[in-house]
Amino acid sequence: MMRLKMSKQKLTFKEGCEMYIQDCKSRNLREGTINHYRSSYKKMYDYFPPDMPP
Repeated sequence: MMRLKMSKQKLTFKEGCEMYIQDCKSRNLREGTINHYRSSYKKMYDYFPPDMPP
């Protein structure tokens, strides 16, 4: 499995979540799993603003 690498790229929490979802799709995870991750992110957006840096 490929590891995520740290970069000096400025991205938001939401962009990072979307990058992770794309990674999950590339690993052929089930759609139910991906939907679960998406719903978890939406719950976290209640506490953390989506435009916050990770």
